[in-house]
Amino acid sequence: MRREQAQLLHAQGELAGSPEIVPVPHVEDETGARLCVRVTPPAAALAETIPDMPVQEAVTVLDAASAGRWSADRPMSLSDLEAAGGMVSTSEARRRWEILNRFADPRAESPGESRSRVLIAQLGFACPRLQEPIPLGRSRTVRVDFYWPEAAVVGEFDGRMKYLRSGELSGLSVEEVVYQEKLREDGLRERGLRVARWGWDELAKPERLAAKLRRAGVPQRDPSTPAPLPGIEG
Repeated sequence: MRREQAQLLHAQGELAGSPEIVPVPHVEDETGARLCVRVTPPAAALAETIPDMPVQEAVTVLDAASAGRWSADRPMSLSDLEAAGGMVSTSEARRRWEILNRFADPRAESPGESRSRVLIAQLGFACPRLQEPIPLGRSRTVRVDFYWPEAAVVGEFDGRMKYLRSGELSGLSVEEVVYQEKLREDGLRERGLRVARWGWDELAKPERLAAKLRRAGVPQRDPSTPAPLPGIEG
């Protein structure tokens, strides 16, 4: 190992702290003791992987990390993310990290929403507001996934789990979930809002998503505003 590599690894170790010992759920050794494994601290794991990930995957991870949705015993903190940025090794990787981390938004509540955000930006559309509350009357307010107030357009990502696991997630039958979604969309349209809905099929074929957004009237990004993901490919 070259001296420069050794110095970098030493610096990363100081920033990341010691490897963490994490218990494996529902697994015991032959003595009946809970099995534990040594894992890379979250900040070091992010620094090592985010710059090399495709954009959609990287933003999905950073959205979840910035929101504190983490599978370990404690959520990621702002200091963890700051430490991760300090551990990125090369100037190009650091540039990519900074752009992706700046684009991350804790309000994106699912991988589908995170991936949608990336495609919306890459397709040249204006950046939407996320999880915007919209009153529907009768003391009812709903939150929408994406909102372009200047165009009176709402965007909704329809993931499968909302329907396939409806009983577990909401306690409602699939039929009731579909009916409630219809009432919700009717209420939005009564307010004069256009609604665009898409799912995983559109994310796999971005031209379909672009067509839906254009039909709904989502505006293109103002050319005078900075691109949210400048020079980021993949």
